Amino acid sequence: MKSSRKSLSKPSPCVTSFCVPSLPGPLFFYEVSKYGTISDPGVLGPKLRSDVFQNVSPGLIRSADDLVSEVDGCNPLASHFSILAADHLSSIEDKLDADDHALGFIERRRLAFLAAALQGDPDTGWRDWIAHEGDPGLAGFKEIIQDWLDEDVDWNEAESFDSGWSGQSAALESFSSLNAKVLDALGVVIIEGEHPGSSYYAAELRGEIAHANQAAQTLGLAFRFRAESKSGSGSGSGGVVAHSAASPVVAVSQKAGV
Repeated sequence: MKSSRKSLSKPSPCVTSFCVPSLPGPLFFYEVSKYGTISDPGVLGPKLRSDVFQNVSPGLIRSADDLVSEVDGCNPLASHFSILAADHLSSIEDKLDADDHALGFIERRRLAFLAAALQGDPDTGWRDWIAHEGDPGLAGFKEIIQDWLDEDVDWNEAESFDSGWSGQSAALESFSSLNAKVLDALGVVIIEGEHPGSSYYAAELRGEIAHANQAAQTLGLAFRFRAESKSGSGSGSGGVVAHSAASPVVAVSQKAGV
């Protein structure tokens, strides 16, 4: 999350030995659940895969190598390509089994070579498929990726989602960027799995909201905390009093060197 500021006002008094310059403009409010979990209520709930896999960018693919790197970097997408490669193999085998003289010797030999490569390893055969198609096949593969991104979110793929896809993860990403002294002053703790194997990752407010807001005001931070709205957090609800930046936490850390 990127943000910018035109100017900084004079530093506010410190609650610790660490000071953060105060920032102009309206405040941004993070919501706190009854268990202390902090969320960014301005982050809408995802609907499409593109909402949770924002790092997958078919428009940036310029070569077959780029394509392989893009697919390799996203496990669910790689699994999708493995399935497509298996389907493509079946189609090739049907063509080779058919008594079709119109196929031609060169094309038959090419398909036989590709079929042999695809039969080698079902999990990595898609790489051979891409290599055989080369750069002329990029447009088709990029379309495959875009179609996949345009599908509804598959929650079975949640472990592979990009960071920041939910209000909870967006808040975690932002608060993780702050100096430890600022987090201590606010009473915020970063949780990265409560125990081995745990999937709970969050920024938690361990103290009272009023105390955290007093600390944020004294530190000159551009955000405050409030209790989570009844309709829930991280789904676009909650009536955020938005700051001019998408992430005031990141903005403070970038400007003040936190």
